[in-house]
Amino acid sequence: MTDGHRIYELADKWLKGTITEKEKQGFEEWYNREAKQHPEWTRDPDEQSMRDRLYRSILRNIEPREKGSTLLISRRRQFYKWSSVAAALVVLFVTGIWFFQYHDFLNHLQDKESHLRVDLPPGREAATLILADGSVIDLDTIQNGEVTVQGKTIIRKQGGQVAYVPSTEKEKMPVLYNTINTARGHQYQLVLPDSTRVWLNSASSLYYPAAFSGDARLVELTGEAYFEVARNASTPFLVKVNGVEVEVLGTRFNIHAYTDEGAVETTLLEGSVNVKNEGRSVLIMPGEQAVIRSNKAEIGVSEADLDQVMAWQKGFFEFDNTELPAIMRQISRWYDVDIRYEGQPGTKKFGGRISKNLNMSDVLALLEANGVRFVLDGKTLTVRP
Repeated sequence: MTDGHRIYELADKWLKGTITEKEKQGFEEWYNREAKQHPEWTRDPDEQSMRDRLYRSILRNIEPREKGSTLLISRRRQFYKWSSVAAALVVLFVTGIWFFQYHDFLNHLQDKESHLRVDLPPGREAATLILADGSVIDLDTIQNGEVTVQGKTIIRKQGGQVAYVPSTEKEKMPVLYNTINTARGHQYQLVLPDSTRVWLNSASSLYYPAAFSGDARLVELTGEAYFEVARNASTPFLVKVNGVEVEVLGTRFNIHAYTDEGAVETTLLEGSVNVKNEGRSVLIMPGEQAVIRSNKAEIGVSEADLDQVMAWQKGFFEFDNTELPAIMRQISRWYDVDIRYEGQPGTKKFGGRISKNLNMSDVLALLEANGVRFVLDGKTLTVRP
């Protein structure tokens, strides 16, 4: 079963519930062979974990369909109609199952069903750096190497990353503050002067000193960022965002705090984090997420879906029982478009993982397979649920 069209045909039969036992066996054999050849397609820690999980998912979802039941789109991790994996690595769910297919399958879907005839490229590594004197440096256009000096700290650029290299001299210098901004459609990496690494998502900014001094390492965030904080037991690392303060010593965590999302979400991957808001304080453990809603003092703590939280940093969109407006906010930030709706967006929910390296038309074509339509006019994307 090496012919792509034959696999597409069997996937179609499976979706319709008309696949025979013999065809089902052949389809599963193809899947196991492809999964073995492409273990990098998955977020699982190893190949066997991936195969075991996905094979159980196939068996679990085939049985209800054979009994005549219908699996609704709103079920957990159900997504669209077909999926594609090629250079861009698209991984999508169909009623809970991962199908790994070839790029021409997506082209087939677009030719047959999609009415979308627009295209925008995916986001890229780019940012602007604002120095203490107000000078603005476009990090996308300058050459790799030394960018400038702030006090005794050298700023260097290498690819999609800028790093601060502090002086070993003990001479006291005035504190100089810098800001790094990412526009919609851009993201960037930063190494702070204490060796803390920061990944800045689209439409975000970080305000920080060119050299840390005093009894705390304080930065201010808007938008979203993932931090890998350099350990320093005597000098805690503090992040201020929308009135919330996050305090750590050495740890890995993500802060999601876009103003249009209505909450500050702090998710811990490693170490410990103390989240403070309006006199309240909560210590969270790895795998937990602290959520503070807009204009609320309470700090809610729950188990986090780390795959979903960290998908953006790994190059994916990931949705899990997500309504259309939340999906479109991510598309807006990554493809630099304004979103408007004709009518109500509805309450249909989607789930799945899609590569952020795709052009916008490819991502929207997959949403169109579930009845959503789009029209692009300049930088305005109109959604017609």
